Amino acid sequence: MDRDDEAFEKPEKSVGRLLNKEEADALKDKGYTVKEMKDGKFKQVVPSPTPTKCMQSETCKALLKSKIIVIAGGGGGMAIVEEKDGVFRGKEAVVDKDLTAAIIANDLGADKLIICTNVEGIMIHYDDEEMRETLNEVTIPELERYQKEGEFPAGTMGPKVCMRESGERERERERERERETERKILYPPTHTKSILIFQYIDLLR
Repeated sequence: MDRDDEAFEKPEKSVGRLLNKEEADALKDKGYTVKEMKDGKFKQVVPSPTPTKCMQSETCKALLKSKIIVIAGGGGGMAIVEEKDGVFRGKEAVVDKDLTAAIIANDLGADKLIICTNVEGIMIHYDDEEMRETLNEVTIPELERYQKEGEFPAGTMGPKVCMRESGERERERERERERETERKILYPPTHTKSILIFQYIDLLR
């Protein structure tokens, strides 16, 4: 993760169970960030910065070449950042599983990335049962427009449909880091172009 990612200052990924006000206040007193949800309930929230690199992609490649089925990126992986002194350190954050899957798929040269969910598919007007609509087939420009309209909240369906934007943002961050440090980037920029040919027909059912 980028140590300067703004998400570290804006916790928004909910974790754990629903809390009542007394439990929420107790967590706040301990220094945790808590956000009010629906029906007067609360949940703890933590930062969820955009992942930039999977440290074990080469290991995954080697295993695949040996015809071993690889299960990787579970839970998004451990959140680490490279500090200015070059040391990698862990951070309290949740790594988004979908964006991690995109990075790994790109590193491996995957032809497709299939994301399974527990709903019928990507939906718009999700909170309105009468207007709710499942997008069985959709283009990237349409997804971008819906996202700008607020259809895909962060921490839910948002990461599943913003991979292209995230990839472009990470490429720019890497270029900026390269300019600042005047050193060679030793790993390919994170991008998801090769796996963004989604086929949403029956993909998420």
